[in-house]
Amino acid sequence: MIRHKSAVGPAAFLAAVCLGFFLSGSAAGSEPPRRIVSLAPSLTETLVDLGLGERIVGLTEQDNCRPVLKKAVTVGFYIQPNLEKIAALKPDLVLFDVYPGQAETRRRLAGLGLKVESFEVRRLSDILAVTDRLGGLTGRIREAGRLNRRLKAQLERYRNPAGPGRPRVYLEVGHDPYFSAGRDSFLHELIELAGGRNIAGSLPGAYPRVDAEFIIAADPEVIILSGMDSGDARAVGRRPGWDRLSAVRSGRIHSGLGTHPLTTPSPRLILENLPVLHRILNSARR
Repeated sequence: MIRHKSAVGPAAFLAAVCLGFFLSGSAAGSEPPRRIVSLAPSLTETLVDLGLGERIVGLTEQDNCRPVLKKAVTVGFYIQPNLEKIAALKPDLVLFDVYPGQAETRRRLAGLGLKVESFEVRRLSDILAVTDRLGGLTGRIREAGRLNRRLKAQLERYRNPAGPGRPRVYLEVGHDPYFSAGRDSFLHELIELAGGRNIAGSLPGAYPRVDAEFIIAADPEVIILSGMDSGDARAVGRRPGWDRLSAVRSGRIHSGLGTHPLTTPSPRLILENLPVLHRILNSARR
């Protein structure tokens, strides 16, 4: 809990900050935003890829770009950003994804007159749509077009993977309990595009809960740990009954796909993670 030494409450503090912000003449109008707070790692990465790193004044603890954006202020955790820190930065644009835990923060910042924009990525094509929209919001339409051409070329390159049968893939988004990538997730699409067969691909929703019996019965030939909540790859084979899995017997258990987080749907997912996953699955083909 934040303790205030003065008699000014949080609501009054936020109102005063925003009043000063507007009186200073810095509010976003026809000019591109100069002070951006990004509350989603994927949006921060996309801004950096568009050459907008110097405009980012605030980001979250979970942001992958923190090491290269040393001047940006950390405004709390992704699931619970700090409203007062955000307002004190006097942003002319605040970016969210549609995570439900941020809904109240979005509502309150919008109520203070700050410009807020929300984005959602369900499919790989949404990454291109987000890139295009960010380019329009920030005056980087040309750069967004160039980046999207690269993304489209990469997607086309892997559109119809050649070769024999597709290996069965279990992608673990979380464990204890187990969650995987369902048919409504961009990760399912990534697996299929890279040449795999997602064992949870017939399950509804983006990240359905699955049990050990389901996984064992599906006998995945490749296991991918997302890195969010999956523990050590070496421990997977010690889970009860998992020693019988084809992926465990062949040693095809992978923690993440390179240095870029698999669960961050930015352009780097397509440019970096997709080729790595394709190489892994291609080596596992029968």
